Amino acid sequence: MRNIIYLTLFVLFLFSCKKDRTPVPPPGTYATMIIGHWSLKQQHVVVNANGSKMTDTTYNPSSDDYVDMDFNANNAFSNIKYYSTGNGSIGQGALVGFYAVQGTLISMTTDGIWGLRNGDPAFSDAVPGAYPAILDSGSIAITQLTATSLVFHLEYTYSYNYTQSFKVASDYSFTKF
Repeated sequence: MRNIIYLTLFVLFLFSCKKDRTPVPPPGTYATMIIGHWSLKQQHVVVNANGSKMTDTTYNPSSDDYVDMDFNANNAFSNIKYYSTGNGSIGQGALVGFYAVQGTLISMTTDGIWGLRNGDPAFSDAVPGAYPAILDSGSIAITQLTATSLVFHLEYTYSYNYTQSFKVASDYSFTKF
């Protein structure tokens, strides 16, 4: 009888213990899968001005226009763009900061992601005044993430000279290497 009481108390003790509630992303989630070195393979950009579509274009990298991104386990990232300056040399732009992944949304301590020179509104003649512009809103979502493929959807609106309103939607497709 005493053994049954001890066994019952032991079983009750096992089930009454609380588990550690420290939030750690499980392996295979976006927060862990995004870590690594990524190379931009394609960029699709749609620009609307005052509600009308201006451009809808897909861009591919070349030997003188490409983009790399690194996501580290300490939530730091770098986004480096390489592009031809037109005189035979390669220019470079870099964004560095911190990121956080919550579900499929990613927040970064920068205003956006560098894209290809031809597909980047900051370098585009089709979008007047990408700088200086007044950024009205924006979001970045992960639309696909596998062991070797990452796709961001970046969407933002901005105003230019308080007379034109632009909506830019870009899909950035990366491959891990």
